Amino acid sequence: MELRVLRYFLAVAQQRNITKAARELLVSQPTLSKQLADLESELSVKLFIRGHRQITLTDEGEYLQARAKEIIQLADQTATNIQKEQVVTGTLSIGAGESIGMQRIMEVLSGIIQDYPDVKIRLVSGNADEMETALKHGTIDFAVLMAHRSLDSYHHLQLPETDRWGLAMQKDDPLAQKNVIGSADLIGLPLLVSEQALDEHRFQDWWGNVGNNLRLVQNENNRSGLFCYPKS
Repeated sequence: MELRVLRYFLAVAQQRNITKAARELLVSQPTLSKQLADLESELSVKLFIRGHRQITLTDEGEYLQARAKEIIQLADQTATNIQKEQVVTGTLSIGAGESIGMQRIMEVLSGIIQDYPDVKIRLVSGNADEMETALKHGTIDFAVLMAHRSLDSYHHLQLPETDRWGLAMQKDDPLAQKNVIGSADLIGLPLLVSEQALDEHRFQDWWGNVGNNLRLVQNENNRSGLFCYPKS
């Protein structure tokens, strides 16, 4: 697989239209179509389902899209690192989820940008598993991990900030009038909880034995520890 062809593939995957992608890439539509057909032949899989107005990715196409982004990013980063001389330049890739701890990181990045204006910052959002994978693949340089896990394989620092979980509800809900909400207050309510938070047992110590009486109607596949309940 050539990097040029992978860039073509990513453009088509983003535009969902060969004509628009060809216009963006400044190549002819027949040339682009042939490159994609050759790529499918090389991999012996079908990457696209071609419709009348737009194309969609197959499962194999979605997998290649994710990997191709990493490959292109790594190639671009490698070229930048090789080409730089005395001037401090390049791209600093940092992976993290949503956390108050990012405020400290942003303050550090602000100083770096002021001292080295040619440095570009790339922020990648994801959960701890995704960030560890990106670190192993070399597609990010640093990661802010918000999870209970072993860090023995990394050089790391412990940030002093602590995230606080919360309960989202309507403004006129009776619980909104409380200064403090305990786990017993949630018994019987239809709760939507982060799937990742449940997998990592983040609330186990807080709700204790009450957890068996809580009504989890759905696990939300998001990266937040926030949990909420809809109006019944």
